[in-house]
Amino acid sequence: EPMVDIYVRDNILDAARGPAPSGVPHPFQPADLVWWWQSEDIKVDAPSFQTPAPTHDDVTLANLVQHRNPQRGVTNRFYVQAHNRGPLKATNVRVRAFFANASLGLPNLPADFWTGTKPFLADPGAADWTPIGAASPAVDLEPGHTTVVEWDWLVPMGAAGHSCLLAVATCDQDVLSLPGHFAAGDVVNISNNVTLKNLHIVP
Repeated sequence: EPMVDIYVRDNILDAARGPAPSGVPHPFQPADLVWWWQSEDIKVDAPSFQTPAPTHDDVTLANLVQHRNPQRGVTNRFYVQAHNRGPLKATNVRVRAFFANASLGLPNLPADFWTGTKPFLADPGAADWTPIGAASPAVDLEPGHTTVVEWDWLVPMGAAGHSCLLAVATCDQDVLSLPGHFAAGDVVNISNNVTLKNLHIVP
């Protein structure tokens, strides 16, 4: 096991120790299937919001914020939580999230996505994936702890009904960089630092 392991879960069954189970029965809703694009660590809250102010507490996020469909043309709250499973403290943990139209399938990441300080300290080139905000401020994360990042973001009026949110997490000891890998579905399955959630955008 690594001394620091930053991870984000792809679904409710994901233990972040390899590709997440996908196409298998949901543990609490056996009539439904669990897929790799149902991130357990991404939530959206739409107006009217479920908490008076954005939360950065994982217990509050789990207990008081249920995922909602994002609304077009208004500001929604986008949450991503990242975890440290390793026995040592993770330093300079950063999280970023990107929004894309997925109506024709998942678009590839831009060619410069893994170049230099991208995607955490600089924006990748204009392409199909739009950052929903700046990278989160760097934080240190103790073993077994979780950080919750939140962005207020105006969902465009032209956002496709079938859209996706890709979240990426990194730190000094568990650096996320996958040069040569640009298929979004591949990077989600390759790295437990990357997760994806299908979104249903509503009026």
